[in-house]
Parts: sequence; structure tokens; C-alpha cells
Amino acid sequence: MDPNVTGWLVKGAFAMHGIGMLGAAGYLPFSIRNPKADFVGASWLLGSGMAAVVVGVAVWAIAGAGFVAAAVGLYQGAEWWRTAAWVGSLATLLAVGLWVGKVPFGVYVGAALAAGTIGYLVR
Repeated sequence: MDPNVTGWLVKGAFAMHGIGMLGAAGYLPFSIRNPKADFVGASWLLGSGMAAVVVGVAVWAIAGAGFVAAAVGLYQGAEWWRTAAWVGSLATLLAVGLWVGKVPFGVYVGAALAAGTIGYLVR
């Protein structure tokens, strides 16, 4: 595959994952407080109190911001994109771990992207 196409696919995956995580951060306070929410809801570890809302929004927002920043850094050719990708990846895995079994399938795909990113950055 053409390296330019691959680069754009990676940038796009980072950006889309980050935007999704930011959206989840915005939706989380409503889903935690609504027992009839279709997905997400209370964390298996943090429950559904204010601590879950604060920690959840922070972790999901950090994950999203990290991946969006990584996409921007890659686009600009900046070296700091790796740091942003690390932050986004670790926060994604933490967020999914705290809400495992409560998130839609696409979030697990994002977690696989995060794990793959960590694997790439470690090598």
C-alpha cells in the first residue's frame, strides 16, 4: 500500500477515535444518571456516583484529546505525536477497563487500536 495512503488512514483512525472518545466523555454524565440508558451507565468499579462522573469524564476526555492531538501531530510531522498517542492509548485502556461490559462494540475496536498503538510505539 502507498505510504501516503497508510499515513492518512492512521491519522484518520486516530482523529475518529479521539472524536468518539470526546463524545463519550460528553455523554457519560447523562448515561450514568439514567438507569434506562442503552449503553454505558454505571462503572463496575466506580458505580454511578459523582466520583464515577468526574473520573469518567476526565479519563474519556483525556483519551480523546490524546488521540486527536496525535492525529494533529502526525499531520504536522511533529515529534510529540508519540507522547500524545501514549497518553490517549493508556487513557483509552483505562476507560474501557472501568466500563468493561457496559460499552458498545465499537469502543472495544478503539481499545484494540490503543493496544496496537502501544505495541507500535514500544518496538
